[in-house]
Order: sequence, then structure tokens, then C-alpha cells
Amino acid sequence: MALIRARRGVPSSDRAICGTVHVCQCPEATRAVARTFHLASRDDSHEVRVSNIAVDIVDAYVFRHHNGMVQFLLLQRAKDVSMGGTWHGVHGKIDRGLSALETAKRSVYTATSLIVVAAYSADYINQFFDPVSDSIILAPVFAFTVDRSSRITLSDEFSDYAWCETEEATSRLLFSGQRWAIRHIEEIIGMGGGDAEYYRVQ
Repeated sequence: MALIRARRGVPSSDRAICGTVHVCQCPEATRAVARTFHLASRDDSHEVRVSNIAVDIVDAYVFRHHNGMVQFLLLQRAKDVSMGGTWHGVHGKIDRGLSALETAKRSVYTATSLIVVAAYSADYINQFFDPVSDSIILAPVFAFTVDRSSRITLSDEFSDYAWCETEEATSRLLFSGQRWAIRHIEEIIGMGGGDAEYYRVQ
């Protein structure tokens, strides 16, 4: 059973940058989460209130190979925005008419001006509980490579960026779900090889 933790004090508008604690890698696991919130009490006349399940945000991590190591691009949020000074990957809200993959690619470009060259499904769903909307949020995670010659230009939401190897990246990231995503991407995609191609979606 997946473990859900609330991020208290985080407004719903910022839920795309929140972390989670565990994975949801298949439909059966997703249904298990749903069943958790559909349990009824022993007295059938009193049902437990059902929380919503929303899939309206995406997480994206840009990575590269440098001196034989996998490095991830992390962005530091500007001091004058919510959660200012903290480090993250790229997160975005899915707008009507856009797929999750299109949203992730657009979010990377908006945040960094980088154009995605190769896109991978990370085989991982980031999940957390949003107490403001009383919803379980499920976020598909993507891994991207970009043109190495491209210059990074940050949006106003961010003040700095860094290319970090896995251990440094996990030490900078705020939430456990983000740290887990970094390690997972390095293991199944980052090191390359034939198996990585199974996860490639573009």
C-alpha cells in the first residue's frame, strides 16, 4: 500500500513543487490508493468521506552525461516566491488540451529555455496529499535530455541552477519523492544502454 503524507501549509497553487514519499508504478497500485479512501466504517450507515484523486501536474528532470557520470539539472527558486531558496527539478500544471508529456516539455522550456531532445517516461508516479483541496495528487515523472550547446536562461521564478551528480542532487532536493525520482532515473535511464530505450517516449 502506498504511503501518503500531507505537506502542511503549502498553498494548492504550489502543489506542483511538493514532494511525496513512495511510488505508484502500475494501475493496480493506483487502485489501491483509491480503495484506501473508499473504505466504509463497520456501520454501513456512516461512510468515510472520499478524497479526490487528481492527475493535473507533472514532474520533469533534465539529465546529462559528464565525465562518465550522470548529472541532473536543479533549479533554485527565487527568494521572493513561495518556497524561495529551495532546489527542485521542473514542475508544471497540465492545462486543458495538453498531454502530460507536452506539459513537461513546455515546463522545461518555460523554466530554462532548453528544448528537449529525448524524452523518457520515468516509470514513476509522484504522489502526495493536498489538504487544501482534500485531494491525492498523482504526478507523472519524465526524464529529458537537451541540446548540450543550448544556453540556460532562467525564468523569473528561479534565481540559480546547478548540474549535480546524484548524491549532491539528492542532498539539495527538499522532498523525499524528488530524491527518489532522481535515484530511480539514474538507475533505469541515466546510465543508458538498451534497457533505457524501453522507457523512451520521444
